[in-house]
Amino acid sequence: MSGAKQTYVSMRSEEAQRLRSQARRCDRKETENRILEAQNKQRKKREKDLKNKLAKNEKRYEQHVQRLGKDMQKMEHNTRAEFNRQKQSFQQSLKETALQQQKYTDNRIQQLDNKIQQDLSSQRNEYKSLIDQQGKDLQSNIDQLQQSIVNRLHNEQEIAQEWYQALQEEIAFIKDNFRYQQFAPTEFTDIQERFNLINADMQQQVFQTAIGSARETYLQARKLREKLELIEIQWDSAEELAQESSSAALLLINEHKLIDYLLENNESFQLEVDFWSKGQWQILQQQVIDYQQQLNTQQENLSQTELEHIQIQCTQAQGELLALVEQAKTALLSSIHRRDIQENIAEKLTELGYRFIDSTYEEEDFREAFHLKMENGNQDQIVTIVTPSDQAFANELSINFFDNSPNEAIRTERLESIRQQITEQDLTMDNMRCEKGFEQGNAPAIRQDFSVLRQKKNTSATNN
Repeated sequence: MSGAKQTYVSMRSEEAQRLRSQARRCDRKETENRILEAQNKQRKKREKDLKNKLAKNEKRYEQHVQRLGKDMQKMEHNTRAEFNRQKQSFQQSLKETALQQQKYTDNRIQQLDNKIQQDLSSQRNEYKSLIDQQGKDLQSNIDQLQQSIVNRLHNEQEIAQEWYQALQEEIAFIKDNFRYQQFAPTEFTDIQERFNLINADMQQQVFQTAIGSARETYLQARKLREKLELIEIQWDSAEELAQESSSAALLLINEHKLIDYLLENNESFQLEVDFWSKGQWQILQQQVIDYQQQLNTQQENLSQTELEHIQIQCTQAQGELLALVEQAKTALLSSIHRRDIQENIAEKLTELGYRFIDSTYEEEDFREAFHLKMENGNQDQIVTIVTPSDQAFANELSINFFDNSPNEAIRTERLESIRQQITEQDLTMDNMRCEKGFEQGNAPAIRQDFSVLRQKKNTSATNN
């Protein structure tokens, strides 16, 4: 009979599921409360910052209006009221999306991703339609404004000067208060160049041309200002979603670094997620940290598309983390399972007259194969190796004989005893097969040297 036998030992699926589900996090409620408290604190800060920003913007706008002529002020107030109404409706739709993202964060509902993206897409179309409608309203009001100026000022030079100053104020207001370089650099440059041409017309006293160009450019500048205002509102919303998602992901990841679990029998264990996931936890953490650094240090350079990408990736990271924790927990429980299999084998061999010599995980790494060495009074040894497979709670079992006088009948008896002991523990065991190359005699002697196992990484149970 072969000195090296191999088979697979598996935990029944229902038992594996029971074992996974019975492991409860000891501080689950406290952890969730800590995460939610930290997240709400960050939300309040972002909300306060945004409110302050909007208040400052509104104050600067009022100051800008005060610098305009009376006719211009009247037109501003006429068009601004409708624009504000549409803007508030737009902001409300963005707020609803933000609340959806917060709901995902709080409940960790992975299916929400696509819904959020649909909302963002529809809102992008919504702000474009607002700009188009506002442009039509502005054109109508500017036509009325021109008539009002003509009725009040009969001198072409004065009319041209009125439009010139209004345009100059509008350009300065955009330049000082909006991120035109980020969102509309080409459009702003075009307006600036047209203003320079109007300035030349004014210097050459070509007032009729200056009036027409200034009116047209003023309309262009007003449309750009309101476009930038809406774009910045939407960009701020996208940035808020990205911050919400990234901060939640990092909080979750950090809280799942080291987890204490309790089993039904009151046995507890501590799960180091990075170790049991073979470094995947740290990789995921670094990905989210990198995204947060982009948000905090490269914010002004990020497009809305890039912000949406960060938000999606960090939202997905939350789901990936929970899957990673489950994977790590299963890996740890599988390691305990390998130890338990060996304890059962040791118990049976002890009944058959063997005594314990040594046991170890490869390189003393609990994620790897577990080796057991037993010896009887004749100094015959049996080395059993339980090696993890790709499937959770399924292990390859290698039984290695080192007999001074190999006896096929005795080996068959030992194998059957081990089989009975294992299957009595509600485990399944495949048929034994001889390991190629060792159909006769003993198993390879290197498997008796446990000092090699403790020192050498990735020592395979099948190495010769």
